[in-house]
Amino acid sequence: MMDIHILSKEEKEIIKIIEEHGELTFDELKNYVKIEKPKLREIIAEMLRKGLLVKVPNFERGKFVYKVSK
Repeated sequence: MMDIHILSKEEKEIIKIIEEHGELTFDELKNYVKIEKPKLREIIAEMLRKGLLVKVPNFERGKFVYKVSK
């Protein structure tokens, strides 16, 4: 049986933004959403745990970026 997650409004918004703009750092993502930093960190951590997002190094930019899991 597949593990199906019900996405929150914020999770849907974050996925949509990353799909539109490509890989984003935390600060770039913060610029697109109206969510306070601590709350955004919690949401992202939960999305990483659920496997909705992946955090990968972007060596050209010297930062970690988030992208939507395939």
